[in-house]
Amino acid sequence: MRILMKKCYYIFFVCMLFVSMPVATMAQITISNTDIDTAITNTQWLSIDDTLGGNFDLGTASSSAQTFDFSTINIAATADSEYQNYYLPSGHIGADSFPTATQCYEGTTTLAFPPYTITMTIAGYYSIETSGAYVLGLVMRQQVSPTPPPGFPFPADTTQFARWDPKDLAIPLPLTLGTSQTNTATLSNFDGEMEITTRTYTADGFGTLITPDGRTLQAIRLVVDEIELGIDGSDTTRQRTQEIMFIAQDLTRLSFQVDTNYSGGATTPLSYDYEKKIDVLAVREISNSVPDVFELSQNYPNPFNPMTTIRFMIQDAGYTSLKVYNMLGEEVATLVSRQMPVGTYEASFDASNLPSGMYMYKLSVGEFVQTRKMILAK
Repeated sequence: MRILMKKCYYIFFVCMLFVSMPVATMAQITISNTDIDTAITNTQWLSIDDTLGGNFDLGTASSSAQTFDFSTINIAATADSEYQNYYLPSGHIGADSFPTATQCYEGTTTLAFPPYTITMTIAGYYSIETSGAYVLGLVMRQQVSPTPPPGFPFPADTTQFARWDPKDLAIPLPLTLGTSQTNTATLSNFDGEMEITTRTYTADGFGTLITPDGRTLQAIRLVVDEIELGIDGSDTTRQRTQEIMFIAQDLTRLSFQVDTNYSGGATTPLSYDYEKKIDVLAVREISNSVPDVFELSQNYPNPFNPMTTIRFMIQDAGYTSLKVYNMLGEEVATLVSRQMPVGTYEASFDASNLPSGMYMYKLSVGEFVQTRKMILAK
């Protein structure tokens, strides 16, 4: 559970909290709350993490520019990877319980237990303020379809909350070279366990970051020292960890978990986590007001080449699928496949790799299904 929590609202999110103005020469990075809000809304990120062998120079605390070269890291095919989507909070599960939230992470996992399907939706809520970016809490909803009989091992529909009190500082703002701040917050977890976390953030260096996939970026070096006290009934655990993070101007992040005695220079990290933005989400929310009906609108423009927009309305929250098919009934694109809240949305469809002709697009939300046709004219 502790790993899940970190993945959902700390490790996933902290990579989003860095953006800077372009500079003509290598210089320290300064981040504001406006930069963060602008950077993360309606975007998708890829996170890759794995253990790591060998020595790497992670730099030192310095006011002079450095080079952080990690081009020799080989991203193994067996490395864990995960996609993360970020949205405005309104309309997502549990959003009403976090009225001060300005950003939301939401992900959906579906498990098959024939003849039942279990859908688990997790949403994390954050508040981006002038003084810092804060984690407010996490919501987990589990739904079983169709409704199971009594005695089924999972409830038909349950929602659980985990909250920070006070709100947990994910990064101090504005952030610049030399920023150092310590914060303590308590998490009431899903399983009733309490976690008291103290983190010290120190931005102590900057320079050129060379990523595992060969990109060269300007970045800031951030040291995060964390002490976590877990309280489960009469049992108490204490864990201390340290991470060295490199955050680029385009928000790319590469972090290493190191020994707590590490102070700088070459070392053998315990693991690494590499995160980068891969896309602006193809679907964006137009309105979170509850529509009167489910509706799939005609795409526009139509005919089109090669881009078109598809608008649709969701009256009741549910697992949503929006797919494109050729006239043989073969699927050629999936635009949406996840749990979605009520609202009005627009999806962008790029048919650059498809031949001219007529295509069908189908919206499915629960028992609602609607199909329309569109023409690609190249």
